[in-house]
Amino acid sequence: MASNEPSQNETKPVVNPPKKINHTWYQSESTVVVVVPIRNVQREQVHVDTTDKTLNVKIEIPSSDNGYNLEVDLAYPINSSRTDFKVNTANVEIRLYKTDAIQWTSLDAQHKPNIPPVNMNRAPNVQSVPPSYPSSSK
Repeated sequence: MASNEPSQNETKPVVNPPKKINHTWYQSESTVVVVVPIRNVQREQVHVDTTDKTLNVKIEIPSSDNGYNLEVDLAYPINSSRTDFKVNTANVEIRLYKTDAIQWTSLDAQHKPNIPPVNMNRAPNVQSVPPSYPSSSK
């Protein structure tokens, strides 16, 4: 007689949990770029929404039920009307445009240190006193 219960010899398939996808970011004087390392997605699968203080990214991943979601309360304000993104075979790059040319100390407002940001304008050092040169005459 056949039993409906699984036998002791049957093995259940191993289901690996989805790998956590960590984003990275880098900056220039005028932009912050957030990089999400997701391979082989199409532009239509990426949805980016920003306000002056928030970033929301949703990426549909065909091999995943959940997809990828990133919600960040930004540490500093951006010009949200200029936000754009680029999709390539290795990742998705979201370009945020800074409102101030400052060195961001953190992307996320929750992890922002209590030190003031550094101005990134590269103004040359101007001395108020003209340089003096050694001379053999006295």
